[in-house]
Amino acid sequence: LAAHPAAAPVPAVAAPVPATTTIPATATVAAAVPSKVMVTVHLQRSEPGAPMGMSLSTSADHVGTVWVTNVTAGSPAAVAGIKKGDLLVMAGGVPVVAAANSLDSAIEILMGLPKDFDVMVQRSA
Repeated sequence: LAAHPAAAPVPAVAAPVPATTTIPATATVAAAVPSKVMVTVHLQRSEPGAPMGMSLSTSADHVGTVWVTNVTAGSPAAVAGIKKGDLLVMAGGVPVVAAANSLDSAIEILMGLPKDFDVMVQRSA
């Protein structure tokens, strides 16, 4: 085997770092996008199929999504920590989707779950 010559050391070059950076007037600056977080809560209701105390809606912009539009104070949903504006992702380990942008399939999933189950939602941080 042939020996490889040692690599020559690379000299360090320090470039001056400006204290401030000026953005030209013609530059486009993107607006900040709010970050989203996934939250899992435990929902417990009086019996399977009992109301959860939340109103739901779909979105024409995001087909198949199910959004919480209202939460009744003191309801199982409120006690669990579900909030208006949450996007329902999973309930009882089942994906919550609005087939053909209809809430029927999502409601069927939610009403068919046992009296207590975990709900995963996505919300703004």
